[in-house]
Amino acid sequence: MTRRVFSLADVPPDEAEDVRRLLRASAIEFFETPATLWIFAGALWVGNDEDFARARSLIDTYQVERAARVRNELMQSPPTSAWRERPLQVLLVILAVLGALALSALPYFLLTG
Repeated sequence: MTRRVFSLADVPPDEAEDVRRLLRASAIEFFETPATLWIFAGALWVGNDEDFARARSLIDTYQVERAARVRNELMQSPPTSAWRERPLQVLLVILAVLGALALSALPYFLLTG
């Protein structure tokens, strides 16, 4: 019986490729259904129960290791603020928002003035 072993919903492309590589390296036959526009995000499927149990075990181990690796990377280099990375872009966005507010308030001041 075919069973979904890994959903591709909200999965970064590098993680999806790592899982595919892991399944191929472990000689687990799988197939992939592509994402559809409206309903389905895509998934990896296996054809029999033995492969499913082995694949789930491998994927679970991989995800625990990946989470630990990502956590360590974030601890070593905490994210910086957008203001420090791109001050000009942040300033332009602030000016655009203020300009939109001024334009939307302009009719009020023209009619009551």
